Amino acid sequence: MELCVALDLPTMEENLSLVERIKDYPVWLKVGLRAYIRDGEPFIKALKTINPACKIFLDLKLYDIPNTMADAAESIMGLGVDMFNVHASAGKKAMQTVMARLEKYEKRP
Repeated sequence: MELCVALDLPTMEENLSLVERIKDYPVWLKVGLRAYIRDGEPFIKALKTINPACKIFLDLKLYDIPNTMADAAESIMGLGVDMFNVHASAGKKAMQTVMARLEKYEKRP
C-alpha cells in the first residue's frame, strides 16, 4: 500500500512544511490545480529537493480539445512528475491524442 498526501493547504509554505515533516516516508504527493497555479514549477522542484524519493501526482484534470490537451501534457513532461490525469469526458480522441504525443518519451507518467 502507498500513501498519497494531498498538498491542498492554503500556502506553499504550509505545504512545504508538511512535506518536510513526512520526508522520510515513501509517499506520493498530490499537487492540485490551486497549488500548481499559485506556486508553479518552483513548487514541484521544491518537493523533489525536500524528498527526492517522493512521487508526484499532478492533479490538473486536463480537459480541452485534443491538440491543446496534448500540448499541455507535453509541457507537463518537462516537470518530471510521476503521474498526471486527463478528464475522460474530454473523449476518446483527446485521450488517444495525448497518448500518441507522449509515445516519444522513454519515461512517461
